[in-house]
Amino acid sequence: MGRKMFHSLARSLLAAGYTTFTVVAATPAPARLQGECWWSAGQSAPEPRVEAATFDSDGRLYMLGGFYPFPTVTKRIHRYEPTSDTWVDLRDMPVALTHSMPALHGRRAWFAGGFQGNHPGAAVPTVWIYDLDLDSWSQGPPLPTAVAATGLVRVGQTLHSFGGVLADRDTVPGAHW
Repeated sequence: MGRKMFHSLARSLLAAGYTTFTVVAATPAPARLQGECWWSAGQSAPEPRVEAATFDSDGRLYMLGGFYPFPTVTKRIHRYEPTSDTWVDLRDMPVALTHSMPALHGRRAWFAGGFQGNHPGAAVPTVWIYDLDLDSWSQGPPLPTAVAATGLVRVGQTLHSFGGVLADRDTVPGAHW
């Protein structure tokens, strides 16, 4: 990551209220930022990935799918345990996905759409639900259209899917479901 990109990311995180960041890839040394904000190296991820889905729950980081190695897509899931600085293998995803954005709803992570299979992968309308307690998967109601890289947000008891790209990877729908 270049210096300008690093500082831009750091400014964004500071503006969002974050004060401490942990890098989950190997770094040569901690890099000090302004004020009380810094990066520190954590245990490297078991598989270096690109465009994996990530979320946090109960102070743990989850990393699902993504390219490893490019253009191959993995179904693997790992959970990072910050207290022990270790990674735990979890049950594989039912399908290999990239560009599927998660949203937590209770103890379940919902994933809407994405590109399925090795690059370039097909855009899919599929919705998958991962149960954090049972380490298991179920299928949810499909999106009305195959789409990838959507925004997925939970507001109250409702999930909202919006934006993203269609199967051609160029068309950005204005859809909001």
